[in-house]
Amino acid sequence: MSLWCLPPVPADICHGPVPAPNPEFTLKPKKKKSIQQSCETPGSPCSPCQEIVLRQCLGQHIGTEQMMVCSNRTPFSCSNLCGNLLQCRNHYCQKSCHAIIDRSLILDGYAISNVTPESCEECTLPCQKERSPACPHPCPLPCHVKNCPPCKVLIKRSCHCGTMVHVFECALYNSMFEEEQQQARSCGGPCHRKLPNCTHLCPETCHPGKCPSPEKCSKKVTVRCVCLHLKKQWLCHDVQAACCNSKHDMREISRSQFGIGLLPCTSECDIACKKKTTNPEVHQRKITMMEDKAKPALLPKGRKRREHKQEIKRSSKLEKQVFQVITLTAQKWLLIATMVVLLLVFAYFGYHGLFWLSDWMNEVEARRLKNRYPRI
Repeated sequence: MSLWCLPPVPADICHGPVPAPNPEFTLKPKKKKSIQQSCETPGSPCSPCQEIVLRQCLGQHIGTEQMMVCSNRTPFSCSNLCGNLLQCRNHYCQKSCHAIIDRSLILDGYAISNVTPESCEECTLPCQKERSPACPHPCPLPCHVKNCPPCKVLIKRSCHCGTMVHVFECALYNSMFEEEQQQARSCGGPCHRKLPNCTHLCPETCHPGKCPSPEKCSKKVTVRCVCLHLKKQWLCHDVQAACCNSKHDMREISRSQFGIGLLPCTSECDIACKKKTTNPEVHQRKITMMEDKAKPALLPKGRKRREHKQEIKRSSKLEKQVFQVITLTAQKWLLIATMVVLLLVFAYFGYHGLFWLSDWMNEVEARRLKNRYPRI
């Protein structure tokens, strides 16, 4: 006997009619009850299947199954997001649970045709991948599947001594090893950095880090005594050693005082000092030196330009103020002059107006008398 239910499904999908209980394993009731048969007559349609089964949602998420009656095949969506991988293969769909176009929706082996599948959203985010080699610049393309193209942004890197600036492509520079980067940044010229213990510049080619062996500087230095009478030529490393022995800080010694006072004064120095004091020209030199000190020191060009601009601004402000004062005084005098002229005009016309008014009144009075007494 074949069974079929509503809606019609294959026989192996439905759970079939509920079988009657086995009388051997059931308690006999005191009263007789009518046993309800699942099918009244062979070949007649069965009642809807009431077996409880687990059903998946439209998005076929794991852990969101619901207990439903077998005959109830209404699709439902869970409260989760879709979570399907987008076409960019980097992000996931953020829509609510929906049927996907690429998947055929089948519940318990039964394909649902009354549910229209919905396409996932399109990714509009910019590319968020980490570029290789590592680069701080973002990828100009939108979110994509393949690897990012090499970075073509130009970056500036100064040489080790700071006299030249190199320009590299970001991808090319970052693909180098650290040693290759150091070599590429070198300008190939002399270092031009001041040595820490003397006034000379580093003679090595442009190099990273500190200057090598600054205490072995072999340049010549003029060494003098305290009175500046005696002088000799020493090597720079000997001068540094002498300064260290005399417990002088090399950083505090200026360039003009470097090497002074290292030679001891002799009797020749005393004789030379006496000659200078007895010589009348020394006094004149001192006077000229005092005059030179009284003169303003030479200023750099940039400072001169700034001061010149400030002086021009001050002079322009003074000119504006003077012009404003002149205009105000002129306006005051013009106002006074116009007032005086108006007063004179009113006085003149008022005086003549009184005479004209008296003459007119006399004429009017004479006409009135003539009209009143015509015989006179």
